[in-house]
Amino acid sequence: MEFFKQHKVSIIGAVIGILAGFSLGAYWYNVSPKRAEAPEKTTNTETISNTDGKVTLSAVDESAMIAISDQQAGDVVLVNAVALGSQGWVAIREGNAGQLGNILGARRIDAGAWSTIAVELLRGTEAGKAYFAVLYKDNGDSEFDHKTDSLIEVAGKTYMQPFMAQ
Repeated sequence: MEFFKQHKVSIIGAVIGILAGFSLGAYWYNVSPKRAEAPEKTTNTETISNTDGKVTLSAVDESAMIAISDQQAGDVVLVNAVALGSQGWVAIREGNAGQLGNILGARRIDAGAWSTIAVELLRGTEAGKAYFAVLYKDNGDSEFDHKTDSLIEVAGKTYMQPFMAQ
């Protein structure tokens, strides 16, 4: 009992540290991309149901797919699912009269199928505005550069998926 009285502050600090560690671990687990089951291969754009409402799902070819839904404005955008045949990037860009505007943030994605990807933004989205989730093919240096990493295109059209901030 005497030991606990002498080390009360240390014990309380250790308990708080352990609880903080578990909390940060749980947060990291929830925002880290998760390996998903490989999506059904398709070359169409279709709408699928999600618990949040409707989610737009687009597939470029058998090696690329992205799904995103409208979401709350903020400093992080959650992409529902991404599939890439090789390492690439998912970038969030402003919409500018239906065209691609400024890049707000990007996250590297390894080849494969992923779900719940959090893309941290340098500048947050604003309610009522349109944005795009865009796939880029990495040039091999694992550094995002919109000038050297190429947009994924099909038939000369940039592969992008629109969404709204609410």
